[in-house]
Amino acid sequence: MSIKEEIKEVGRLSHIVGVLLEEGLETIVYELEIHSVVPIFSRLMHRFRGKEKLRRGYEERIVKALEKLGGMFVKAGEFLSTRPDLVTKEFAKILEQLEDKEISFKFSPEMVDLKQFSEFNETPVSAASFGQVHKAKLKDGTPVAVKIQRPDLENKVKTDLILIKWLLRQLKSKKPELKRFNFDEICQEIETYTFKELDYRNEAGNIAKFGKLFRENKDIVIPKVYRNLCRKNVLVMSWEEGDKIEQDEHKNKRIHKKINRKIQDILITSMTKQYFEYGVFQGDPSPGNFLVNKEKLVYLDLGIVGEFTAKQRKEMLQLILAISGKDIGAITTYLIQLNIGKKINYTAFYKANQRVIEDSSEEELFQNIFLNAITFKVEIPPNFILFAKSILTLAALVKELNPKTELGKEMEPTIVECMKKSLGYKPLIKFKLKNVHAELFSDAGKALDKIIEKI
Repeated sequence: MSIKEEIKEVGRLSHIVGVLLEEGLETIVYELEIHSVVPIFSRLMHRFRGKEKLRRGYEERIVKALEKLGGMFVKAGEFLSTRPDLVTKEFAKILEQLEDKEISFKFSPEMVDLKQFSEFNETPVSAASFGQVHKAKLKDGTPVAVKIQRPDLENKVKTDLILIKWLLRQLKSKKPELKRFNFDEICQEIETYTFKELDYRNEAGNIAKFGKLFRENKDIVIPKVYRNLCRKNVLVMSWEEGDKIEQDEHKNKRIHKKINRKIQDILITSMTKQYFEYGVFQGDPSPGNFLVNKEKLVYLDLGIVGEFTAKQRKEMLQLILAISGKDIGAITTYLIQLNIGKKINYTAFYKANQRVIEDSSEEELFQNIFLNAITFKVEIPPNFILFAKSILTLAALVKELNPKTELGKEMEPTIVECMKKSLGYKPLIKFKLKNVHAELFSDAGKALDKIIEKI
């Protein structure tokens, strides 16, 4: 069966092939046998334009291709940045550099109910793959931010998901080493979070929830959401002033003067409490989702939010303690408790964890424990995967604020307090948590050193 007979979205696939060729990724195109959807003359033109890109590294060209394709391809790349077992540690780190930026689309009056506003600026202040933000004023003069979704976005996302699944099946058939991975489940996980993000009413609920959690915290600003004005594709919330945290060092000079120790403490403490005390956390703490207003931190985007039950928070804290103490029995038990898939052979898993502990350096231990769990087909709940993505993103952001900051060390006091509250007792532990989490925090800090020294 030809490609054109197998899938209907040939137009989009042709665009994908063109982008890959223009970025000098000809080997991927021919390995996946998708070259035939583009006429030979067009292929030659794309290849000619792609020659100058060959000076860049292979992985960097893939990142640029994903950014050009936008939408679900950026989301898939962000997800893979949290799965070094699929794409190698080095490539996962490069994928962390993905930027979700796109050209704005033309505003049309039917996109919002303009009767609700006394003023509405049709020129957007920012744009991303899923939507763009406009500044407006309510009838009483209150300034608001109005986020509008891209036209026909849901259908475009569905098309990209079909193509991504098809391309992954092609890749799996060509790469025997990938046969052990269930790409259908991975795609389902990405799809679940994506469609939640596409419904702006979910984000409105998240904003309201965070508003209640932090209403007594004078250091944090959660925008007010106008839920009566929100729709599936329109979000209206209070307009918040502040400076962006730019990733570009030159653009960042002014903001760095304002991001003092207090702002850094606010960010780390608030995120740590979300993970281990509140059980509701910002799933994407990237620079563009915050503003700094004097000595206050503004949470801007809460489209992706994860949740832990009280039981899961307790299990995560216990697992951290177990790995820190190299307690093989406890590690094995807690990971099996997290498993939502088929039954795991305890004895075999215990022995495998023992080998991992014996063979791993402290810097690799945390990640190798989880890679070993994946090898044993331990199915980690999706919210734990989102937690990993969130904490990796937080680590990168903290590094942007201050390269010298050791994230683990800064999180330590709050984690200790959460342990006391959640575990309900004072653990009699004599060891320290050293570099077991280094890979989880991905270079943003050296290690969670001395995490329980004060217990």
